[in-house]
Amino acid sequence: MLSILTGLPVNKQNDKLFVQQFINTDAAKVICGSSTMKMFCRIQNITPEIKTVFEKNIPVAKYKIKNINLATEGVITLNECYKYLVGDKIENSDAVKLGDLLIEKQTINVFVGLSQNKDGSNYKNFGLLTRIEIVNKIVDFLKQKNKTVNIFRL
Repeated sequence: MLSILTGLPVNKQNDKLFVQQFINTDAAKVICGSSTMKMFCRIQNITPEIKTVFEKNIPVAKYKIKNINLATEGVITLNECYKYLVGDKIENSDAVKLGDLLIEKQTINVFVGLSQNKDGSNYKNFGLLTRIEIVNKIVDFLKQKNKTVNIFRL
């Protein structure tokens, strides 16, 4: 089983509930999004390790959080992951790792916060889908592959 946490709840008062639901799943865990990571770490009272590595001469932030299998940037990684799932060649190593986890696991829990991302309109300028749009595309793809997908929205 795999659980993915991405996005913030519309109501900040639900942050703790959202994180607790995610943590309580008996699954490999992925966090997608820097704001999501900040919320998670605040609720869990932990500090993530952050280091910068270079992929194809481009600096990329890599995150390590206790008890989390993969922590990544959000919307860009999710968009790249979808491309990987449908067979496109991509360079984003975190998107490949996420895609491989999605392919490997039969049951996927997606905890998606519905709060609007202040950078959401900028994503469209770069041909990226918003968090909600790309999560829906990934979920549809997984269901077509006969995966069990549970979606939790706050």
